[in-house]
Amino acid sequence: MPSETARSPSHALPLLAALLCAACVHVAPAPLDPSAHAEKLERRSLDDPAVAAALARRGDAPPADGRWSLDELTVAAWTLRPDVAVAEAQVGAARARANVEGLRPNPSVDGSLEHVTNETQGVSPWVVGAALGLTIETGGKREIRRRRALAQLESLEWQLAETMWSARAALRSALLEHAFAE
Repeated sequence: MPSETARSPSHALPLLAALLCAACVHVAPAPLDPSAHAEKLERRSLDDPAVAAALARRGDAPPADGRWSLDELTVAAWTLRPDVAVAEAQVGAARARANVEGLRPNPSVDGSLEHVTNETQGVSPWVVGAALGLTIETGGKREIRRRRALAQLESLEWQLAETMWSARAALRSALLEHAFAE
């Protein structure tokens, strides 16, 4: 018959704690380097391949003579400006959230392992239990969540449109100032 200490789960707890501590990794915070971001912003150019790809999706090509129209410059601005990229990312995340909120919740599985102290001879002292949990939503909660997520998506789409319009307006103003300066 094995000894009582060999069957005790108390020996597994320190081992489990050591494994959990070994899995933790400390990442030292790195300082932000504003000059690296400034250099990246200064390197932006109309010759960027992303600008050519955006124009190609629109059915245009970068002008060979270097005379950019307002529409071509607008596409370039939308491609190169970080505020437009952030707004597009927010819309993408909200679209994914709206899709998820319309889904049924996943079932949950719970398990338990217990050691019986008043064991009988010849029977394992361990009892294993399992439970399946199904969430039943009533009162249209899922539809309410989905509609709220869709409303937030629509709001973010309008903010993206406003960001894109303000980029075009700033570009138009800069073009007018440039034309009057000449």
